[in-house]
Amino acid sequence: APPEREMSSAVVFQQPANRLLSDPTRRLPRRRDVNLIKRSSLAGRRPPPSPSPPSPPRAVIPGGLPFLLQRAALDASALVFVLGLLLVGAFPHMAEGCEYDDTLAAFVDETYAGPIRFEVLRNGKPVGEHVTRFVKGDTGLRVESRMKLSVKILFFTAYEFEYRSVSEWCGNRMVTLDAYVNDGGEERYTRAGIENGELVIRHGEREARTGPGLLTTDHWNPGVLHAQRVLNTLTGRINAIRFRPCATTLLAPRGATCHAYTGDLDARVWYDARGAWVGLEFEGRDGSDITYRCTNCVQTGT
Repeated sequence: APPEREMSSAVVFQQPANRLLSDPTRRLPRRRDVNLIKRSSLAGRRPPPSPSPPSPPRAVIPGGLPFLLQRAALDASALVFVLGLLLVGAFPHMAEGCEYDDTLAAFVDETYAGPIRFEVLRNGKPVGEHVTRFVKGDTGLRVESRMKLSVKILFFTAYEFEYRSVSEWCGNRMVTLDAYVNDGGEERYTRAGIENGELVIRHGEREARTGPGLLTTDHWNPGVLHAQRVLNTLTGRINAIRFRPCATTLLAPRGATCHAYTGDLDARVWYDARGAWVGLEFEGRDGSDITYRCTNCVQTGT
């Protein structure tokens, strides 16, 4: 009989111990046979499923709901800050602590149903147009004026004049002004704004400072009748003025009252019973008579 070999527990995993001991001459399976037995026993089994790839980690928001609320509050604060900068840039007077009073804006709504339109006459002949528009906002009143005239000789343009101005009013005070004049090709600019509680006026290289509340020579505001100084938007200078009653003319609006500028200015302006600006007369530099005749005063009830 062959010598007994040392058997491992892997070889006799299915052999009862009493059976092996009862027949010592029984040939023990060799290692090659054991491998064949293992392969035959595994042949009928299904291979184990391949492991699935790991799922990507889920995003975790740090802090949960408190974090989201804090982030939303920061975003809202940043938005308010940016809007504040934009508003201060658009309306510089807000940075000066303007307290809005809608008295002037209410007067404009009640007196002017829309833009004021004038036909500009030179010695009785039409040469241009003047239009003043009002834009009412939550922070004040914006006034835009534009005048353009052209004097022709035969078929040639002998002289042209253009005027544009934009002013912003906080309550009853003007806080910004941008005026442009093109006088026969010569351009001039006048700018004014509130700085450190003062109205600063710049015209070319010239600068002047005065207290707030100065009115302009745009005429639409009848408060100028009680003023002693005005800002001349054509020259950028502060003019000393007085008013006196004056006689009407054939081109003056019916029922309007004439007020004559005296002092640094020489002109005649008409206002109706409600205070609406309805006419203007002055003498041009060449001695011609310039007249503003209202073309839509019927729409405003004048």
